[in-house]
Amino acid sequence: MSHIYQPVMLMALLSKGGKCHEREIASELLTRDESQIEYYTQITNNMVERVLRDHQIVERDRTTRTYRLWGYETLTTEQKDALKNLCQKRLDTFIEARGRAIYDHRRVSVGYISGTLNTKYSNEHGFVVSCVEYLRMKKRSKLTTSCPGILGAQMT
Repeated sequence: MSHIYQPVMLMALLSKGGKCHEREIASELLTRDESQIEYYTQITNNMVERVLRDHQIVERDRTTRTYRLWGYETLTTEQKDALKNLCQKRLDTFIEARGRAIYDHRRVSVGYISGTLNTKYSNEHGFVVSCVEYLRMKKRSKLTTSCPGILGAQMT
């Protein structure tokens, strides 16, 4: 991904009048990260869709890989807006109650690891994984090991 960072940032700045917030640039980078798109496609297809389908709210066309909201055609503009507002209110309430901790499972506890250090390492099963994933696996399994390249730090 690092090979696209600079062009994406420059395009974002050029399209926003030469100035934009760091989150806007991060969002532009995210839209081009195929691994994140694949990850959230799996989440959508395996978790989110299953619940909404079971409640008969959506249906999925596996051939076209599209989702359809049941009854959408019968909703007025006002009803659609009201439903979007209800969903936003639900999100806001959830985030307010739990805070940013709802995202902690996606954060790396060791902090930022540069692309230079985020090189490949093998785990005990012989698979090649990134150093970040290696550290996550070690944290979950509560084993003590070192990850070469991260200042020789011992991880538990």
